[in-house]
Amino acid sequence: MPRIAKTQIHRDNYPATDAEQFYLRSTYVPLLDTIKSDITNRLSTKTLEAFDLRLLIPNIIVKLNDNDGWDQQKISKRIIAVAKKFSPLFTVSENVMVDMLEGEICLWLHKWKHQPITERPCTALESYMHCDEDMFSTIRKLLQY
Repeated sequence: MPRIAKTQIHRDNYPATDAEQFYLRSTYVPLLDTIKSDITNRLSTKTLEAFDLRLLIPNIIVKLNDNDGWDQQKISKRIIAVAKKFSPLFTVSENVMVDMLEGEICLWLHKWKHQPITERPCTALESYMHCDEDMFSTIRKLLQY
């Protein structure tokens, strides 16, 4: 059992009945607090919003549209919200990029709805490889990032 002094100068004097309780309060609980705050900082709302770019993966976008009842507007709205954060990376203005992206999403969804499930890309890399640069330039750039 660690020594408990009457007056502690350099560190806290944790009340404990045995060694396990002492180390739990002095080491384990602060460690968990640090891990929790680190995860909270790394997975902020802004970071988690970037995961909406997964909606550009054909397998996911068609499944959400068909099975889960998401309409095209809802999907477009979520993708555009993320794309606006990446707008400084585009050569065109934000308004032009949003207009182009709306049209591309409509064509992208239509294209993959008519493909058999086995031919739809399941990953971002496969989606990027199947993305025509002339027809889906904005989607291709977003998949690239």
